[in-house]
Amino acid sequence: MGGVSITTTGGTEIMIKEEAIGVFRASLRGDILEPRDAQYDDSRKIWNGMIDKRPALIVRCAGVSDVLQCVRFARSHQVPVAVRGGGHNVAGYAMCNGGMVIDLARMRSVQVDPVRRTARAEGGAIWADVDHETQAFGLATTGGTVSDTGIGGLTLGGGFGWLMGKHGLTCDNLLSLDMVTADGQFRTVRATEHPDLFWAVRGGGGNFGVVTAFEYQLHPVGPVVAGMLLYPVAQAKSILAHCCDFLRTAPEELGVVAGLLTSPEGAQLCGVVVCYNGPQAAGERVLQPLRAFGTPSLDILVHSLANSPEVKKPLLETSRGGYLAAVSVSAYSLVALTRRLGPMMRRGGAVVSLTYMASERAIPGYGGGMSSAKAALESDTRTLAFEAGRAWRIRVNTISAGPFASRAASAIGIIDRMVAYCAANSPLPEALQAMDVGHAAAFLCSPLAAGITGTTLYVDKGYHSMGMAVDTAVQSPESRVPPSQSPIPNP
Repeated sequence: MGGVSITTTGGTEIMIKEEAIGVFRASLRGDILEPRDAQYDDSRKIWNGMIDKRPALIVRCAGVSDVLQCVRFARSHQVPVAVRGGGHNVAGYAMCNGGMVIDLARMRSVQVDPVRRTARAEGGAIWADVDHETQAFGLATTGGTVSDTGIGGLTLGGGFGWLMGKHGLTCDNLLSLDMVTADGQFRTVRATEHPDLFWAVRGGGGNFGVVTAFEYQLHPVGPVVAGMLLYPVAQAKSILAHCCDFLRTAPEELGVVAGLLTSPEGAQLCGVVVCYNGPQAAGERVLQPLRAFGTPSLDILVHSLANSPEVKKPLLETSRGGYLAAVSVSAYSLVALTRRLGPMMRRGGAVVSLTYMASERAIPGYGGGMSSAKAALESDTRTLAFEAGRAWRIRVNTISAGPFASRAASAIGIIDRMVAYCAANSPLPEALQAMDVGHAAAFLCSPLAAGITGTTLYVDKGYHSMGMAVDTAVQSPESRVPPSQSPIPNP
């Protein structure tokens, strides 16, 4: 008779019968993965690739009820528990060996109350989820320094982020939370309910329970002046000392992170990342002493086209604001980045802009002014190549990729059909891979392309050269216009 081998909280190994696992499985809306399941290995991967733990059970929860069932099952069978939120903890606390992982990754909804300036986020959300929803109302809260960090670990551990100078740590902005405690009970915890527990979870770390939802105080945020200054590592001592002196009188609207890092090509650098929450002119004034110090060093600048807020609207239905936003986020952003960062680049450096399905193709269902934005981007590539080349001796090129199923492209809504269509009809009839684009970008940034600037390079398996489809019918037979009714005369 089968079952699941578990290492108990007391350190002994026991076998939980398959019947008990079946009853547990039936109580869930989510699902259970065991080591024999195909998705098990992918589900135990976390941000730190060095962590290689093998839980006996991974329970992918769909809601609070699932979490309650998990905790109660673990109590009754003495099963050790790990809780996975964003899976970003470097020590690998999101996984365990021989126990149960309560995986909250499917619980990522975020609701914003713009009147009260609060947000309620489920325990599996990452900061990108929270920021995406809150910024729709010009609001945010202190939320880490990178977008793929889980909100759970960061909040329970205190919460260091760009806005903390003015708005405090993440835990300072925590209003309440919903949690399942170790006794298998659901509790809402706030300053007036379970105040001792509320005190503990605001920076005290884990092991107080499984948090299924957090409620945060929000603040008006944006626009911001942000970016990274890079210097040769030989300047690190003077740069870091200057940062310390600078920060003694810096305003609370400014967040700064400085340290040593290694670039993708192996160069050792000193990096200073800044984020000023306030008007651009004020941010420029505040940051001027920092930017003027030392000799920045930058070899490669990569710009990526962004979709407009009205990308799913036909061009004829696009508003003036949506049209201008498309040009701003896609074309003007390249101009702005090159203007700001060009002076920091070494002679011979490369600026590469990434776009897709360039402007000469009409794509039904993909509008919002993006066709015009991409045409402007390609035109500006030539002009920027001349101006930036003369000013700083750097190169500017654009890659126009064919369709592939990236996260950004999924916003179009028809990306799967576009991929299949182009794969069937391109001169090289196969699907484009992200690595194809990466290799082209690496070439344009390398000394091998030292003589190339002002170019739009097509990386699309030759699809841009096609005049019509060859393997896919343009129309179904029943929808074709009979020759006698066609406005086009027969030859």
